Amino acid sequence: MSHSVLCEKAAVLIESASAYRSVLHRLDSRRIKIYRIYYSRPFRIAANICIFILIFLPFVEWPSSLTVSCDLRFPISRPRIPCGILEAIEFVCLSVFLCRVLLLAYLFWKEEYLKNRWSIGEIIVLVISYIDLFVSVGLKCNEFYRIRRFLRPYLLLCSSQMLKKTIKCLWSTVPELASFLLLLFFWILNATLAGMCLFTGPLRVSTNSTGLFFSRSGDNFRLFYENFYNLIVLLSTANHPDVMLQNYAKNRLSAIFLILFVAIGTFVFMKIFTAIMYNQFRGYLSSSVQKRLFRRRVAVRAAFEVLKTSSEPPVVPAHKIPEVLDGTSLPEWKKMSIAERLRVHYDSQPLQLDDFMDLFKLLDLPSSAKKRPTYRLLVNPFATSVQRFFSSSIYLRISLIVSLSNVVLIAVQLTTLDERTKPNFAVLIVNLCFGTLYLLEQIALIWAHGATYYFTSLLSWFDCFIAVFNMVLRFVELGLIYSNVSSSTTTGWSPYDLGQLANLLIVRRPASCS
Repeated sequence: MSHSVLCEKAAVLIESASAYRSVLHRLDSRRIKIYRIYYSRPFRIAANICIFILIFLPFVEWPSSLTVSCDLRFPISRPRIPCGILEAIEFVCLSVFLCRVLLLAYLFWKEEYLKNRWSIGEIIVLVISYIDLFVSVGLKCNEFYRIRRFLRPYLLLCSSQMLKKTIKCLWSTVPELASFLLLLFFWILNATLAGMCLFTGPLRVSTNSTGLFFSRSGDNFRLFYENFYNLIVLLSTANHPDVMLQNYAKNRLSAIFLILFVAIGTFVFMKIFTAIMYNQFRGYLSSSVQKRLFRRRVAVRAAFEVLKTSSEPPVVPAHKIPEVLDGTSLPEWKKMSIAERLRVHYDSQPLQLDDFMDLFKLLDLPSSAKKRPTYRLLVNPFATSVQRFFSSSIYLRISLIVSLSNVVLIAVQLTTLDERTKPNFAVLIVNLCFGTLYLLEQIALIWAHGATYYFTSLLSWFDCFIAVFNMVLRFVELGLIYSNVSSSTTTGWSPYDLGQLANLLIVRRPASCS
């Protein structure tokens, strides 16, 4: 086997080790190309786009939810897309998933692929979805039931490792959770019987059908069912007044009984439930981390077995490792770290198994954090004092006070002034002054910190966007009002809605200032 083919196989194994993937796939030249396609960034982006489209389709499929109001009392015109357009889009998305499943089946050995229940389930879901799609097209989109809608979330599950791990963890909690639910059932049952024994009887007959524990018209079985159901509602929701007030009006002791029931159920049984879930998730997380590390070690060992020589003891020539690294899609900083350690510690000497495994422990390094640019240094004493002011806590307090005062003004404006009919130009001018102040503030911060340093934070981009967009909206609002542009009678739109949008942006400023 040629030297380049061995390095290509080892590169695939090192990539699998870096991403904690299974190495139980074939390594011939054709399947290596399939491997590159399946795990390529464009293919994963295409799959994610298809998932988004499939999840979004129910909003535009008939009956569409894209309406202004959901109240059936008003005449609602729902947009209806002609039959065949959405079905064609869905067919393309399902074809992408089918291609993904077939590539995965071709990549792995048959025995290993059949162990992957998620992929087998995905094939079944795709077959059912295709059949339902063809039936829908044959009936001209007039069918009532669309089974494929219920199966779309499964495709999302198959595309997310985190969701699959969460489902597996929840499935592993079923035995303990079942025993807990049985214990909780007996607790609620005993509380129901105890309540009926304490608060029912010939002298406690009530005509009020909403009272808990009080017998009425001799229907004891229905009374038991209602009491049991109400205790479940009381324990599982915050609907305390609806259940307790009727009993408190009849008998205060029954309300005390319910308070004790809620206290025991919340602080004992709910803590048991939390402990079960926490224990299972912690155990599953530990086992998941161990499996991921085991996969990485197995992949690195497999790369050594591919590259090793036939000598005793088997070694890997040092000159092969840079070629292997060049064939991988590892980050450049990680490639440089491995190459630097190879040069410093081994100096072109062949690597034995322990040395090879130790070298590729650098795959465990976390991603390198981007260094933030240095702070701008000023020479002028006055400029330095101004820069120091904009970096102090005093400036943050002043900015927060100004933003809160603007929010208070907006609240007064919304509650006391009707901007649609009687514009208050004094308020508009004050809002424009606040907007100018925010814009000047951003200019001063950019000058004081330096543009390179200041725009490394997403919050700085957000503040600049608010300041600039707020000023644009204020000027457009004043221009429309000055031009006597009235509101639209068909849509209810008004120039003052731009001011409301600007107010919405300003309300977000105190959060960013704090």
